[in-house]
Amino acid sequence: MRKYLSRYKGKRCFPLEHLMPVDNLNDREYWITLNDDIKKFGDGWEVIENVSGGSVSIIPDNAIGLYFFIWMPEVEFNTSKGKFEFGNVVYIGSSSTKNNGIKKRFISDYQSLIGNHYDIHWTTKTLDDRDKRLKKVLSLGRLHYFFNVMNEASERQILDMEERMIKLFNPPGNTQYAILRATLDKINERPAFN
Repeated sequence: MRKYLSRYKGKRCFPLEHLMPVDNLNDREYWITLNDDIKKFGDGWEVIENVSGGSVSIIPDNAIGLYFFIWMPEVEFNTSKGKFEFGNVVYIGSSSTKNNGIKKRFISDYQSLIGNHYDIHWTTKTLDDRDKRLKKVLSLGRLHYFFNVMNEASERQILDMEERMIKLFNPPGNTQYAILRATLDKINERPAFN
């Protein structure tokens, strides 16, 4: 990322829009219920810090369940209790069938994108398809990858928990179940009164 920050210094960087669902994020009962369901069906969250394409060997074979990426910006505060870092959930996914497990999804959908498209932040304004959204969120810099193996959960149960997590965090890399994002069309911009 440092090379790209230097290369595009002074150029406009297109921001990553992240709409935060304040109602869901402040609904403690919503989170407790979702978290209880995740605990009931899952083996617990595992994390791969500073994930890269080479991290695939850490992910178990044939496991199904939930996963998500968190971007850890290069911003931190030193407090009396230690270092405080900010993290943003940027993508949530699931794998609910063994023939397309968590590891296979990582290899097919994310491995080649992680940290390989930093220039997209300066060259692509509109994220109008899944590929562009994934390139943007998986090339933000330092990412952590969380996964929770849920081999005893049904496909319906996993998809339900994924939907509820997306509604809770509204990650910018997801469009399914997400809050609608409005865009302005400046091409047809005209005065309100003539």
